[in-house]
Amino acid sequence: MKRREIEEDNYDDVLADEGTDDEAQNDAEGNDADEDMVEAVIVTKPSNYNVTVGRTVRLECKVSPDESVVVQWSINNIGHYIVMSKPFDYKIDMTGDKLSVPANSTDLLITDVKSSDGGAYKCELMQNGRPSIVHNLAVLESPRISKFSANDNGQVIEGSDLLLTCEVSGSPPPKIVFSKGAENGNVRLTEKDGEFSLNTVEIKNVKREHSGKYYCYAFNGVGTHQAEVEVVVKGKPHVHVHRTVVNSAINMEAVLQCAVHDEPDAHIRWYKDGQLISSASRQYVVSTSGQHSNLTVTPAVDEDFGTFTCEAENEQGKHNRSIELVQRPVVENLEAEGTKLSWTVHSHQPLQEIEIQIRELTGAGEWYAIQVPVPKERQHEYNLSYALDIDNGKYEATVKVKNDKSWSEHSNTIVVDIEVEPQLIQHASVYRASAHSFVSSSLTILTALIYVFVRIVIESIGHLVKSCLGGGVMAIHESYKHCGLWTSVVLTILLGMFVSYCMLILAQSAQKIYGRVQVPAMSYPDLAEAALETGPFTSLRKYSKCFRYAVDFTICVDLFGSCCVYQIMISRTIKQLVEGTNEISSEGTPPLRVYVACLVIPCVLICMITTLKYLAPFSIVADVFIVTCAGATIYYAVKTATISPVDFPVFKTVPGLFEFMGVCVFSMEGVGVTLAIENSMAEPKKIPIVLVGGMSIVVSIVLTVGFFGYWGFGEKSKSPVTLNFPLEPFPIALKVLMAFMIYVTFALNFWVPFDLVWFYIKQRYDASKYWLWERVYRAIFVIIITIIAVIFPAVTKFIGLLGSFCLSNMGFIYPAFIELCLDWNDPGLGIMRWRLWKFVVILIFGTILCIVGTYSNAKELISEVF
Repeated sequence: MKRREIEEDNYDDVLADEGTDDEAQNDAEGNDADEDMVEAVIVTKPSNYNVTVGRTVRLECKVSPDESVVVQWSINNIGHYIVMSKPFDYKIDMTGDKLSVPANSTDLLITDVKSSDGGAYKCELMQNGRPSIVHNLAVLESPRISKFSANDNGQVIEGSDLLLTCEVSGSPPPKIVFSKGAENGNVRLTEKDGEFSLNTVEIKNVKREHSGKYYCYAFNGVGTHQAEVEVVVKGKPHVHVHRTVVNSAINMEAVLQCAVHDEPDAHIRWYKDGQLISSASRQYVVSTSGQHSNLTVTPAVDEDFGTFTCEAENEQGKHNRSIELVQRPVVENLEAEGTKLSWTVHSHQPLQEIEIQIRELTGAGEWYAIQVPVPKERQHEYNLSYALDIDNGKYEATVKVKNDKSWSEHSNTIVVDIEVEPQLIQHASVYRASAHSFVSSSLTILTALIYVFVRIVIESIGHLVKSCLGGGVMAIHESYKHCGLWTSVVLTILLGMFVSYCMLILAQSAQKIYGRVQVPAMSYPDLAEAALETGPFTSLRKYSKCFRYAVDFTICVDLFGSCCVYQIMISRTIKQLVEGTNEISSEGTPPLRVYVACLVIPCVLICMITTLKYLAPFSIVADVFIVTCAGATIYYAVKTATISPVDFPVFKTVPGLFEFMGVCVFSMEGVGVTLAIENSMAEPKKIPIVLVGGMSIVVSIVLTVGFFGYWGFGEKSKSPVTLNFPLEPFPIALKVLMAFMIYVTFALNFWVPFDLVWFYIKQRYDASKYWLWERVYRAIFVIIITIIAVIFPAVTKFIGLLGSFCLSNMGFIYPAFIELCLDWNDPGLGIMRWRLWKFVVILIFGTILCIVGTYSNAKELISEVF
């Protein structure tokens, strides 16, 4: 095939030249070219393509017939890309290697897609009528905040306006959320806080409380990005004093305190009766530390008492508050509770009189005094109370106190509402009212508590147990056989506690990030990406997407691997029932691998169900069946056991230990559903109760099947545990039901990872063809799963491998790293950096389990094949 480079975009001239040559040839041969010419048509339909930045996309333009046809590709009606002719190819490539046409094709291939590559791509036939199609290419790009800033570099004067600007790019155009940092998480800014435009928010008349960190959070369904800016509101200082009147005595030291809320820093001065107190004064001692200042006064004579003023001044202005240093008593905090009044008195001098003044609330009556007994013990601070014995009604009351110097000022005035039943009525009804009130109130409260507990906690515990229990439980007893009975029992409890704790820190980390980025819920991959993106390690933020993909990959390997395990369990059960013997092996006629291979068609068919709601009810039935199997295991184990549990070996081998740990973690790991359960709870703060209750049930079931399964069936234990049951009517029914339940669970487990993978795959195809390609890929993935199960039919080794590799990462290492990212700055690493050391311990354990456990189980798995 010949190639000819064309220097200009005049495609009509090319066609004309070609046509002249053809006509001359046809005339010489005596043929009429016009009569033999067949008009070509484009058979491809116009489509909308969505592609992520950096990917490669192929725009189709199939032509029929494709002989001697010239095709022109153009973007946005600018024809400069490619011209192709057959049998002679003519090509123009104005953009280097980025745009190309694959061999023997009229499609357009665009590599390393950029944002600028989006637009309308036109494929046009250079013939009469110029038939054409137009593909629309939309380039998807994660949000990227190029600049997030505040006016005046974040140094804003109190009373002025604050303008926050967030410049963001991405496709589709990202949505922007502004928020402000607070003690218990970020608070989203709303229209009540300021005026919003496309990418700005303006807060009018800012005050001191507007100081702090502001966040811009951008998201568009492709990814997320966050930036922050520090805002400092500068204004005149504000002086605060805890007490405006302080009691003291001659030669009695008094400390007057004031606090200054300021930005920028203010200069603090003290005055006495309007006269500046010198810092060199011996009579007064001024001590200032940061925003707090104390004035220590030791009065020697009556004239040393008076009004002291704390004044603060900065470049924006000044402010002051006064404190009276007096010898008279000071009465504070008068309160009423029924007929009881309570108040506080400060006096260094002995008290002489205490008087309550009271009158009817109408204000028309006169005040009358009630004398209160004076405390016998002398103190500097008195917490006093008095029960009023007056008629029913509403009153206003105040208190004043006298010491050996003078009367105090009146306290604050309060309203007292007296409602006391007459004494005889009280005695007559006390038992009836008390009994009725107690029973009624108790029943109401108890009913409400039970309802709330059942509705919020029990329901969530049920979801957790349902999600954690799976096929691994049916094989745990065989891993006990490889590790040793009593070592396995202890490790089951310890690993259960460890798994539960890591699930808890994942849920708590999610609750922290919700407040910071102001989103109501996140998936596990979302949380991983957001934690690294908003974390303290700025050099790692660019890898936040990689962290997300790592979590996605681990989840997919774990759940697709579980599907392999389920196929092997079903096959082993069917093989035993067909052969009619309790002995089961991978060999025989036909071998186990044939049974596994025969499952490919049933598994493909059930995986064609693309709606989860049709499969979810079977999950509950499957878990009820697992509990039934646990009970049956106890029954047949006790019936079959020939030796005491104490005669079993405590520990066997190190490879057996790591196989057990992998299977055990796999059997009770629920980290993948932790966030889903936490998001669905009405009160997410109760997630610790749910985890404790749910995981206690899960660990108990795992421990029951493992202990009794190994004790009863000993060294001949087989997986699943139902294979050890006798071939009698009831056990056979259990085995058949177990195979069916695992078959349905296969589809449930397959749905989650495939939905995750399909999100990335479908971007390569037109939306109108999703229904077809989704089913094609479902079949492909089931076939791949079956092939892996055929190659490696050793069920416990396979489970141990999945538990060691997948669960060590997604169950231990990932949650610990996410928590470290979120806690690094707030609340910090703690005393002696204990949070960092906790992460190191979890990391070491997870890494050892991942490396040693994966190697040990993989080695055993491969050795059984070869």
